[in-house]
Amino acid sequence: MRALSRRFGDQVRGPAVPWILYAIGIAARLDNIATTGVFGYVGNISSTVTTASSFGGILGTVSQCAPLGVAVAAMRVFIERRRHGWITLVILFSAEVAFGALSGYKGTFITAALAVAIPLSVSRQRLPKIPLILGTLAFLLVVIPFNGTYRSVVRQGPVTLTPGQAMSAAPEILRQTVTGSSPTSALSTSVTYMLQRIREIDSVAIIVQRTPQQISFRSPLQLIDEPLAGIVPRLLWPGKPLNLTGYEFNQEYFDGPATEYTSTPDTFVGGLYLYGGWLPMLAGMFMLGCAVRLLDDQLDVRANPHGIFLVLLVFPLLVTGENDWGSVLSSIPATAAVWLLAIVVTFGRARPE
Repeated sequence: MRALSRRFGDQVRGPAVPWILYAIGIAARLDNIATTGVFGYVGNISSTVTTASSFGGILGTVSQCAPLGVAVAAMRVFIERRRHGWITLVILFSAEVAFGALSGYKGTFITAALAVAIPLSVSRQRLPKIPLILGTLAFLLVVIPFNGTYRSVVRQGPVTLTPGQAMSAAPEILRQTVTGSSPTSALSTSVTYMLQRIREIDSVAIIVQRTPQQISFRSPLQLIDEPLAGIVPRLLWPGKPLNLTGYEFNQEYFDGPATEYTSTPDTFVGGLYLYGGWLPMLAGMFMLGCAVRLLDDQLDVRANPHGIFLVLLVFPLLVTGENDWGSVLSSIPATAAVWLLAIVVTFGRARPE
């Protein structure tokens, strides 16, 4: 952080920067869709458990530039007080929300909202209550109901819609979501869903219950092997094993069928317990706590806007807690690379003191 602060300033290079970052992210997403035929939750999802694109991991990483483009647009509006920056911010934020809705992922909306909220909080020292309340209501009344209906439509048993068919159906689903039920009913259903969704105790409980009595512990050496293997791009290692942790965990512990293409999280805690019980779990969570404390000490977004990008990049990994240990560690180099790319594109050289 100190080295970057000495080399790069805290002013955005110009009005084209948000568009450049967002274009990089969208280009990576579209290329990935064209290569795999899968658009988030949409498409032939069964192909993801049998094959993998050589460039898929790289494209997935670079696609994170899209929400960073939204963050830069918000920085120009709220921190630098650029009067005409509102146009760019509204367009990019709307595009990111629409893209996330069509892909079937709710997390995209949350990340896009954070990309606006963090620069806003930096400029005002605190988040305004009214926009925060309105954003929460929009998430509960529109995003969650739409997402649930959309997912049920694009995957109807053995029938899976193509990305094009799903996009064609989205406007009608949105209309039904807005007009089909009362706000009270939608709010109650969404709150219930959120409470169930953020509850991760089920995975931990079944791991403790069935390991090692029914299912043997995994080798602790895998805690080293899997992150190292994950770091190597598939472009350099064509025969690299697929990372199917959630898919295989659902079959092994919940006895799910192989035709159920879902990713059930083993969570940070449960995933560590798999490798030997309490000792690796306590040691791993202690290390994770130290890492989060280190980030918290260094990421002062009010003093250094470079940290805004890193917060957005690590937020999904740390907050959801659904990724396995190997995926978290192997993602660090790629996350750092995207963070550095965004800083180089966004900020000009620091002025000599």
